[in-house]
Amino acid sequence: MSLREIPVLSTPKLPYLIIFFIIAVFVGGGTVLCQETKTVTNVSGLMVSGRTYSLIPEATEPCTPDECDWWKRVRQAGNDLQKKGDDKSKKRYIAMFVEGMEKSHHVPLSDRKAQGLAFGPMIRSDYLAASQRNGTVELSVEIRSDASIGEIKVVKSLGPEIDQRCISYARQTIYLPAVNNRAFVSSWQNPKFGFINNPHGVRK
Repeated sequence: MSLREIPVLSTPKLPYLIIFFIIAVFVGGGTVLCQETKTVTNVSGLMVSGRTYSLIPEATEPCTPDECDWWKRVRQAGNDLQKKGDDKSKKRYIAMFVEGMEKSHHVPLSDRKAQGLAFGPMIRSDYLAASQRNGTVELSVEIRSDASIGEIKVVKSLGPEIDQRCISYARQTIYLPAVNNRAFVSSWQNPKFGFINNPHGVRK
């Protein structure tokens, strides 16, 4: 399931509309497609953004009582983070994740791709050159086993300024890393950021 952030203009007062959306792969794993999803809608001034996210699954593999309890708390913290995205939720998820690393817990899930849980603010392109307001930026992002962001490469550029804004967005993303053989592992994803400039605005 791809995360989409689509601001919608609810009044014709603004002279133009910049639509930013993430086309791609911030949530992962073939099993994610079968998971329960939820939708969150946020209103900020004139802008309305909606996103659909996949819930972190319950344990599907054998685990010790301590590992099962830990995963239950990680899952709750991660799903709360996806819903709220606030600093308190981020700190709680990070604390649960670090606890598992310190105790060398196995991850009670089958193999899956990394899953994005929290993201940066919407990328604005309205003050950039017209050539950087229409098109797609594609990145290659390394998501490390400790949930940190490693190397980021620009696969498809739209211009130096908008590329850097997309890189900054990617670095602010908080992940549940990929899982292989019941352990978190490093992996790469290729998110695509699409931008559409509508100089006439949208009337609702």
